[in-house]
Amino acid sequence: MLFRSRLVLATQSIMMITSLLTGLLILWGKLELWQLYLEVMIQSAVLSVDYIARQALFPRLVPRQHLSEAVTLTSSAARTAGLVGPAIGGLSIAAFGQGAPFFLNAVTYLLLMGALGMMRDVAMGAIGAIRSTWRAEMVEGWRYLLADPVLRGLLLLELVYAVFQMNPVVITIVARQVLDVGPEGLGGLLSATSVGALAGTGILIALRGTERPGRSVTLAAIVCSVAMLGFAAASTYAWAFVALMVVGVFDAMVSVIRQSIAQLAAPARMRGRVIANTGTVVRGLGPLSQAQSGVAGGFVGGPL
Repeated sequence: MLFRSRLVLATQSIMMITSLLTGLLILWGKLELWQLYLEVMIQSAVLSVDYIARQALFPRLVPRQHLSEAVTLTSSAARTAGLVGPAIGGLSIAAFGQGAPFFLNAVTYLLLMGALGMMRDVAMGAIGAIRSTWRAEMVEGWRYLLADPVLRGLLLLELVYAVFQMNPVVITIVARQVLDVGPEGLGGLLSATSVGALAGTGILIALRGTERPGRSVTLAAIVCSVAMLGFAAASTYAWAFVALMVVGVFDAMVSVIRQSIAQLAAPARMRGRVIANTGTVVRGLGPLSQAQSGVAGGFVGGPL
């Protein structure tokens, strides 16, 4: 627990410093494009470590019987931030200039580091660790992940979702090629999945999880796929918006239930490595969904 919390503290500190430096460079009029690329690269690399450390730390803070509900609440908070964050960024730019979002971002890291400091007295059972090389631990983690049928199935599902998920590129292509909407209309379509995702996590919170997560994640994935077909066939803006909201609802359900299953299925000593490997798939292959949508859209059009 202590190592994980220190690791999260280190990653948050690095992201705070890079965000603060970027804001200062903008304020001083010294920011160049290569510096912005470097900032994004550092943030992305550190965020991948931060995500894994937080996910591995998470079950130590929540009793096992409440883990599913806690994962749902965490997902709801993340999706709310994804919906509200851009709006706050836009308002801060309008009010204080282009460097303001980076300074606000730095402040949020300070708040989280303060919360980590308050966790120092949390008493949790320590898990004995056998010292080993990182190569041996990585190999052991992959072997366990591939040998366990539940975790292997989740990994395959993550692979499919990572590459073929609904993404901003395909929404933009359909919005321009089929619906012929302007920036305001496109912004509405891009927010539709986030609105639906909040509704989906709200439903899971109200239901307090699900007793049959395997069946639930399968049914949610099927409905999500049907909603994607509905969006592809949309001929009006309202139709497309509603279809994307439905996609958001059931995509959120699939995501939250997948995370809950992974947290519960992995033993404590392997949880970090399991979450790390599945997280690598999601965060590493996720951008490829936008690449394949752009390439495929260029050849066969957005809807197909």
